[in-house]
Amino acid sequence: GGADPERASQAARISGGRPGLALALVTEPDVAEYRRQWLGVPGRLTGHPGDSFRLAGELLAATDPLLVALKERQSVEAQAAVADGASSKAVKERHDRQLKRAASSLWATGLEILAGFYRDVAAAQVGAPVRNTDIPVSHLTQVMPGEAMRHADRVLETIESLEANQRPQLALAALFSELGGDR
Repeated sequence: GGADPERASQAARISGGRPGLALALVTEPDVAEYRRQWLGVPGRLTGHPGDSFRLAGELLAATDPLLVALKERQSVEAQAAVADGASSKAVKERHDRQLKRAASSLWATGLEILAGFYRDVAAAQVGAPVRNTDIPVSHLTQVMPGEAMRHADRVLETIESLEANQRPQLALAALFSELGGDR
């Protein structure tokens, strides 16, 4: 088996030395697609609230394929637990918490990918190494370095908003409106 060498070497470059990410990018098309969707955000920003809200909804839905395995495992576990006499309500509540944590973790990962894009924009323009080596250079010159770093900081602040239980679609839509409004 194994991955084709070109995909493997691209994944190694993109992952910035994180073997778990490199492996996931090669073996799990959903992970590579999720990353691609987040890296595509800057090119889709308009600053228009309706567009920002729709984009936020798309990115939240993009976590669904990545949560399928967890949901399947929970389904099997729930059947076994109820058969063993556990309260189905307690099992459901625990599973809901697990899913919410997993989704939140994925949103944070997406935001870290987006912040990484903006860091790369700044790095590329000052001659520093770029982490996401698969991004076309033309995409790395659309924002000035200082603005790119402000964008990266704003993206990372959104992770904190989500951790403080702000509604995800509203938090992301506000972020995308703000980033798009700076164009």
